[in-house]
Amino acid sequence: MRFSGIPDGMKPNRPPSEGLQFFGTLTFDARTKALTAALHNLEGRRLFSVELEAQ
Repeated sequence: MRFSGIPDGMKPNRPPSEGLQFFGTLTFDARTKALTAALHNLEGRRLFSVELEAQ
């Protein structure tokens, strides 16, 4: 697993009212042809990202 947005030992699938909901973005760089996938919290703070190189 590369990313977990909940503390170790916490039961998964928490309701949105607990504030542990996330959203993802994909950004493509046409110059380098790299794709960056990122996960953000509800305030928009980036929590995790990974750059995927073109193949």
